[in-house]
Amino acid sequence: MNFRLIRRPGPLAAAAGLALGLAVAGTSLAEPQDHDHGHHDLGRSPRPEHGGTVAETDRHRFEVVFKADGLILYPRGNGLRPGAVSGLKGRAYFLLPGASEYSDPYELRPVSTAEGGPADALGLDANLGGLPAEGTRVTIQVWKLPDPAEKTAQFTLPFAIGSPAKVVAVAATAEDRLGISAQETCPVSGQDLGAMGGPLRVTRGEEDRLYLCCRGCLPKVEAAPERSFNSVLSAREATGDDREAVTSQGTCPISDADLDAMGGPIEVSRGGRSVFVCCPACIPAVKEDAATYFGTPPGEAGNAQGHDREHDHGPRG
Repeated sequence: MNFRLIRRPGPLAAAAGLALGLAVAGTSLAEPQDHDHGHHDLGRSPRPEHGGTVAETDRHRFEVVFKADGLILYPRGNGLRPGAVSGLKGRAYFLLPGASEYSDPYELRPVSTAEGGPADALGLDANLGGLPAEGTRVTIQVWKLPDPAEKTAQFTLPFAIGSPAKVVAVAATAEDRLGISAQETCPVSGQDLGAMGGPLRVTRGEEDRLYLCCRGCLPKVEAAPERSFNSVLSAREATGDDREAVTSQGTCPISDADLDAMGGPIEVSRGGRSVFVCCPACIPAVKEDAATYFGTPPGEAGNAQGHDREHDHGPRG
């Protein structure tokens, strides 16, 4: 039995309407070797930032998001600053249930997941909706990685098309004080977060969080969530899940004090990259030099989107 992947028209397609065969009798791949994951220079425990599946090699972490119209691969590791992904090469091989050999390779190309931003992922534009929902496995190879200790990587993971996390908006509470202080302005309107009667907390999944000045700005976040969530600086108190990353970092980059010296570390993050500081007073210094810690933001949501003054801002009291 043969399955076919049809490349879809768009920025990832080499030619519109080009048909590629996903044959059962195809490429034979060696199974990836098991790795010791005890030493990673990645700063955080492996958890998805984009609602996908996380795979780790010795020196890198990869998150893969499968969709009906293709896949997006987010690489993380030493030297992978914004824009560095444009130099990577990648291929995906599909192993169908009951098959003994992989399909022919499908090329992954650098893409930007934020309008106007640098390449931050590798993508495949293809119709994956017809693949078996259970039992299909995907092996991905990435090479030209900038880390001299691991220039190539290979991993295998199950194929699973997930539903995107829902964007939820509620009124901000006292627990949001750090995040509000770090963000300061609405990424849609550019106004102070308190200008329209109180900030609105907007979340997507367990990790993504931002604040808006009013509910009227919410539709623009829902229309371009990656761009919106990746553009803002956020802050929260570190949790037990961050202990390994906190220990690895050791000291505050602003004060040089131990991260536990001021009552507990605070995680400051933007666009999936994080740094820990010892106290709220150090957050402004991180924000002032944000490019050093997080690279260039993938699109400026506030400047680019503007503010729709026709919408209802709600109570202003």
